[in-house]
Amino acid sequence: PTPKPTSPCTGNTPDWVDEDGDGCEWYESYDSPGCSFFGDEYEGTMGVANDNCCYCTGTAAPVVTLSPTPFPSYPP
Repeated sequence: PTPKPTSPCTGNTPDWVDEDGDGCEWYESYDSPGCSFFGDEYEGTMGVANDNCCYCTGTAAPVVTLSPTPFPSYPP
């Protein structure tokens, strides 16, 4: 079985879903950060995604990948 993807952020309202039954994961997959397209649409019983999903509220921590910088070499 394929493991369920995990959210890159923390702080989502537990068990929140919109009126269509979609959770925060749907917004992470189909909207831009901040949820400018759908974040205020499709209100569920606990409100809209912009009020319940960290991806939409801007509290998602960015994923930072550091790569080593080569040490410069100098001629003798």
